[in-house]
Amino acid sequence: MDAISRINEELTKLAEDYRRSIQTIPYDEEHLNFLNRILKKNRCLQRSFTELLEKLISERINMLPKYEYSTKTNEGKEEACCTVCLNDFHLNEIIRKLPCNHDFHVDCIDKWLKSHHNCPNCRGCALDGH
Repeated sequence: MDAISRINEELTKLAEDYRRSIQTIPYDEEHLNFLNRILKKNRCLQRSFTELLEKLISERINMLPKYEYSTKTNEGKEEACCTVCLNDFHLNEIIRKLPCNHDFHVDCIDKWLKSHHNCPNCRGCALDGH
């Protein structure tokens, strides 16, 4: 599991713990208002954190190398298709290469990596270390 997934998982766990603890605390209206203010701030923080994570993921994806497909760049390779969309690569298309050396259409793999963070072929981590 990569660092981004671990942070996301930890945030989700903290939010669950927070919700459970609120349900068990006896409170009056003043206490309820205070807890609601904290919850609103927590939602704002979660939204900010989610936006930051999405930006970091996009930046990491954009750091992965791209190249223009040609018969020369495919020399000696068996696969000449994107395993995300299952369409063949065509001359002059822009292809993204992952650290595991698997190639994909840029649009296909960028969309995939925004939610998966690993190679769809070998499941190797595509974003750590970049």
